[in-house]
Amino acid sequence: SRDVRILVVDIAEDLAPYVLCEAFHRQMYGESYLWILPGYHSTAWMGVGAANCTTEDMNLVLEGHFAVEFALVRKDNRTHVIGGKRANYIWAELGRESPNIFQGYLYDGLWTLAIALSQALGANASFSHMKLLSAINNSSFEGVTGRVRFENNERLGLVDIRQWKNGAYDDVGYYDGASDVFSMKTDLGGVLKSVQ
Repeated sequence: SRDVRILVVDIAEDLAPYVLCEAFHRQMYGESYLWILPGYHSTAWMGVGAANCTTEDMNLVLEGHFAVEFALVRKDNRTHVIGGKRANYIWAELGRESPNIFQGYLYDGLWTLAIALSQALGANASFSHMKLLSAINNSSFEGVTGRVRFENNERLGLVDIRQWKNGAYDDVGYYDGASDVFSMKTDLGGVLKSVQ
């Protein structure tokens, strides 16, 4: 039997080097430790050393860690999304206008608001914030970032699961909260296996 310590850390990107440096000094890395960190959609912070650690020291702690982050774009390009276009076409179109990595969420958010306002106002044009929240909570459509659906006023979306190996992230799976499906790569050539 193996005694592995799993460390789930939710920390701001600018504080991560200090936490990892302390972990290095306490020897909290290697086969007996599994780190799960937020995905920051950037790896620039990894090159920032802390006062008493080198980048190489922190890389020892980072090796093999998992990162969990909201997916920036849906996993398939076959589906026509709201607006009648394919997600990859909309993503490219948005990228020409604004290189912000969260542009897909803005696009889906605007559609959510438009649909919810249309439903909340209805034919009688009486408006209340409760009607709007209810309409948002009942929204469901295919968006650029995946199926857009809400539960208890929270967006259920795609979450990427990535592992840091030899200085780069490898996509190992994802969770689709809208359909409650977990898909993970198997060892057979990167084929995804889904679990519901």
